[in-house]
Amino acid sequence: MADLLVNLAFLHRRPTGLDTYALQVLPALDPLQPQVVTLTDCSAPRRLWWTQWHLPQIYRQSQCSLLFCPVPEAPLFQGCRF
Repeated sequence: MADLLVNLAFLHRRPTGLDTYALQVLPALDPLQPQVVTLTDCSAPRRLWWTQWHLPQIYRQSQCSLLFCPVPEAPLFQGCRF
């Protein structure tokens, strides 16, 4: 079981600045054996909805103790430690 859940739901087909940052940081997290979640082909409104409602469910089901969101979006008022 991983202690760290990494949210990469924002990644684009063509990497932007935040995509590049996250993809460069991810190998450094390998020793922690994180659980990584992604979301394909998502628009910004869909991603925000997913982040606020679906991601907290994944966090609870994974029993991880920490959520890493490399973007300025994280679940609000959901009890997720990030």
